[in-house]
Amino acid sequence: MVATVGGVLGGISYFTTWSQQERGVKASEDSGKADTADNRRAEKEEREKKDRAEGRPIRSTPGSPDYLASRFAFPSRTTDLGDGAHSRYGDERYANWFATNNGEEVGISVYRVTIAGLHEGTMVVQNMRLSDVRCIPTKYTGTAVVPNPIGDGGEGVEAVDVAFDLSAAIPKPREIMGRSEAGATSGNEVWNLGGSAFHEAIYLEGGEKFDARAFDLYFFTGTNDCTFGVEVNVTSENTDDWYPIKLSGKLGKPDGRGSVAGQTERYESVVAHTEDTLGNELRGPGSPFTAVEVKKSGF
Repeated sequence: MVATVGGVLGGISYFTTWSQQERGVKASEDSGKADTADNRRAEKEEREKKDRAEGRPIRSTPGSPDYLASRFAFPSRTTDLGDGAHSRYGDERYANWFATNNGEEVGISVYRVTIAGLHEGTMVVQNMRLSDVRCIPTKYTGTAVVPNPIGDGGEGVEAVDVAFDLSAAIPKPREIMGRSEAGATSGNEVWNLGGSAFHEAIYLEGGEKFDARAFDLYFFTGTNDCTFGVEVNVTSENTDDWYPIKLSGKLGKPDGRGSVAGQTERYESVVAHTEDTLGNELRGPGSPFTAVEVKKSGF
């Protein structure tokens, strides 16, 4: 009887010891896995930090500007409104109809770009310039499009305004001093542009808690259709260089370049919104637009 009890107790003791060993081994394995995961996470963070330090000092993100366009044109004359007859600016059907007809903003085009710092420390946005500017006499003489008003977008992020006059031999980044809806003598919509938009540098902090700054980029043209790229000059530690930034892919243009159609005195037809039908109607030739005019002071 004593021997039997001793054997049972011995078995229990052996089982308990074995279970404790198994739990210890499992705990050790779990701890090892946790350590491995922590190490991998730390290595990944270190790689990302190194990539940020060795890569571009900034990241640019397209967005929607405060300015809402109200002048559009198609290169060809529209004879059938299709989906444009009973849709409104901002609707998907209207956007599809617009893209199908290769619509473009006329006279002025505005893009929002938000620039964020990536490198550790302080980065300085020093300047902007255009790249690969291509302009030709306007081909957008087919149909003028006047969309329904959609409001001002409400309160938004305060952006830095930068204006480029594409009719200049070398377009420079200027500040916007103001505009008038109709000039006293010319009857035009006059935009007054001042000196450099970067007379004061713009500072961004990088790293995990990075800063970001929004820029609304205005592009004015006379009678030419223009496409263009944009580069920004950034100083980061001992590096000072120019970096291309992508503009939004609005109006079906996903290549990151900007574009604007030239102005003309007459279109073959006009599409204008109607309040009574909540749609649009096709009208005869003419121009519904007030001309956009740029006046510049010394740079």
